[in-house]
Amino acid sequence: MFNEKVLKILLDSTPIGYAYFSVSTDESGNIFYFVDINPAFTKITEFDKEVIGKSLNEVDNNHHLIQGISNLLHSIVSSGKNRAVCKCFIAPERCLYIHGFTDNDQGVIIQVIDRTEEERLKSALIKRAEELQFLSYRDRLTGLYNRAFFEEEIRRLDTDRNLPISIIMGDTNGLKLINDVFGHAAGDNMIKSTADILSKSCRQEDIIARWGGDEFIILLPNTTSTTTLEIINRIKSNFRIEKFDIDYLNISLGYSIKKLKSTPISEIIKEAENSMYRNKSIEGKLTRRLIIGSMVNHLYDGNIEVKYHMDRLKDYTLKIGKTLKLRKEDFDKLNKICEVHDIGNVSIDRNILFKSKILTEEDWKEIKRHPEIGYRIAKSIPELSDIANYILHHHERWDGTGYPHGLKGDEIPLLSRLFSVVDTFDAMTQDKPYRRAYSREHAIEYLKDNAGRQFDPNIVNVFIGLVQKM
Repeated sequence: MFNEKVLKILLDSTPIGYAYFSVSTDESGNIFYFVDINPAFTKITEFDKEVIGKSLNEVDNNHHLIQGISNLLHSIVSSGKNRAVCKCFIAPERCLYIHGFTDNDQGVIIQVIDRTEEERLKSALIKRAEELQFLSYRDRLTGLYNRAFFEEEIRRLDTDRNLPISIIMGDTNGLKLINDVFGHAAGDNMIKSTADILSKSCRQEDIIARWGGDEFIILLPNTTSTTTLEIINRIKSNFRIEKFDIDYLNISLGYSIKKLKSTPISEIIKEAENSMYRNKSIEGKLTRRLIIGSMVNHLYDGNIEVKYHMDRLKDYTLKIGKTLKLRKEDFDKLNKICEVHDIGNVSIDRNILFKSKILTEEDWKEIKRHPEIGYRIAKSIPELSDIANYILHHHERWDGTGYPHGLKGDEIPLLSRLFSVVDTFDAMTQDKPYRRAYSREHAIEYLKDNAGRQFDPNIVNVFIGLVQKM
C-alpha cells in the first residue's frame, strides 16, 4: 500500500484531483473500491464523499468517466505496470486526463487533470492558424484564390509539362452601376454570384482567382484552345440559365494560350486581358440594353398599364414638341425620357411604390429620392447620359418649391418642364391603387390652376390647346 503521508499529501493537493482505490478479487475478476478522494477530484468529476466505500461498479455518476477509470485500473492491475495513462473525454466540451499509479495489486491511486481550457485554447489557436493560412491566399469576399496566391501558382506551374497553358480573364459587367444604385452590399452579392458561376463552370484542377475589383482570372494547365473555348461557353451558358438577385448579371471574357516555353507568361496574361476588353467593348451596348430592360422589367413587373402610359406620354410629347418646333434630337430625348424617367424607382421599396393607401410623409421622402437615383443610372449608361439632367429635374416646380434642387422658372430644363406637364395630366386621368381617375376636364382645370406655380404657363397653354382638340 502507499505510504500514508504520501497519500495525505496527494489527496490534499490541488488543483489535481486524486482518488485512492483498494483492490479485491473474486471469481468475476478484480473489484475496485473508493477509499478516499480529495476536494479537487470532487470539483472536477462531481463525485462526492458518498462514493467512499463503494465499488466502482456501484457508482453511476458519469458513464464516460467511470469507463475511463475502470479501463485504467484494470490495465494497471492486470499488466503489473506501475503507471498507465488514459485520455478520457467525458463530454463534448470537457477533456480530462487520467493517470494511475500502484506499487502492488492491493492499492491504486489515480490523478485526474482537467485540461479542457488547454484543449480549447489549443483548438482555437489551430483554427486561427488555419484561418490565417486561408486568408493569406484566399479572397475574403468570394472564397476564391487571391491575386498573390495566383501569381505564386503561375510561377510554379509555368513549366514544359503543363503546356499548353490557357489563361481566361473575365470582367463582371455593370458593377459600378449596381454599387451606385443599390449600394455596395448588392455589388458584393454580384461579385459572389460571379465567383459561384466560375467555380461551377471550371474543372477541379483549374485555378480561379479574383484578380481585381470585378475582374477574375483562370489558369488552365495542359489545356488546348478547344477545351478552353468549351469552358468559356459553359461559363456563358451558366450565366444565362442561373437565377440571380439581379437579372442582368453577365461577364465579358477573353483568353490566350501559352504554347511555347519561351513565351513569357506575363505576355499571355496581357493578351487575355486585351481580348477580354475587346469583347467587353463589343458587348457593351448589348449589356447596357439588358441592364436597362431588366431594370424596367423589375420596376413595373409586367404591368401592361405602364406600356400604355409610356405610349400616351410619347404621343403627347410628340404633339407638343411639334407645336413648340423642337429640334429632332429633342424628340429623340423625349422618347427616352418617356421610357425611363422613373427608372430611379428601382431602388425604392416596392411596397411604397405600389401602396394602395395614401402615402405617408416618410413614404414621400423615400420616393423623392428617385430623380437623383435615376440621374446616376442615366449618367453611367452612355445611351442615356444625354437625358440624365432631364430625369434629375422632372419634378422641379416653376415656383421653385419642387425637388430635388428647388430650381425655378427657366432654370428648369425645357424638356423637364414639358414632360412634367404631360406626365401629371396622364397620371391624373388614369386609375391609381389609392384613387379613381379624374376626368379630363378636372385635369385640365388642375393644370390651369397650377400654371405659374407648378408648371411653365406657356407649356400649359400649348398643351391644353392640343388636348381640347383630341
